[in-house]
Amino acid sequence: MSALPFRTGAPALDQALLALEPAVRAASEGAASAHDLQHVARVCHNAVAICRGEGLDPTVTVTAAWLHELFTYPKGHPDSRRSGEVCAERAAALLTQHRWDPAVGSSVRYAIAVHPFSLGITPDEPSARALQDADRLDAIGAVGVARCF
Repeated sequence: MSALPFRTGAPALDQALLALEPAVRAASEGAASAHDLQHVARVCHNAVAICRGEGLDPTVTVTAAWLHELFTYPKGHPDSRRSGEVCAERAAALLTQHRWDPAVGSSVRYAIAVHPFSLGITPDEPSARALQDADRLDAIGAVGVARCF
């Protein structure tokens, strides 16, 4: 295993997230730049910064950021609006498999399910709003501008 491409400031959380790295790497192999490992790492960096700025515990937000690209339907697929929902279920199953606290798994599942821009949802939970902001910041950043071309 390698090191995480980000740090949460909580060594136990970093170790727990590192155990999920094989699934994250496998899901990102061959993915478009909007969904690849570099995107995931940037969203995690954003999530850490948002959590620090907002005084949020990073556990749910950064875990959701780390897992938010486990599954994505291809662009133009008839079920593409369900990508977040399907991804959320896969993330929850992975966390259960790794024996994470069920309450954390439930919050991570919710954050991933409601974060996509296309849904037009403002999440109820601060950790889910932080994931949504972290993902959108990456989408509108320099990489987002490059995607326009």
